[in-house]
Amino acid sequence: LFGDDIKKLFPLITEGASDSACFDQALEFLVMGGRSLPHAMMMLIPDAWANNPQMDPRRRDFYAYHATMMEPWDGPAA
Repeated sequence: LFGDDIKKLFPLITEGASDSACFDQALEFLVMGGRSLPHAMMMLIPDAWANNPQMDPRRRDFYAYHATMMEPWDGPAA
């Protein structure tokens, strides 16, 4: 689909950058890829959804779906 142009995407995240810079780069990639800012933020920093029986099922489904694509950003404390 992209051929050699795929190489233009890399690196997505600058090696050795701070945690916040890496987060910014990931967020920028998702938004430039067509996701809205709220959507991208929910992908990167999901609510604690797995064991929350009060969460709306549609929101839980959103998080479950996106959990198959990427791990949440847990920041420097992780």
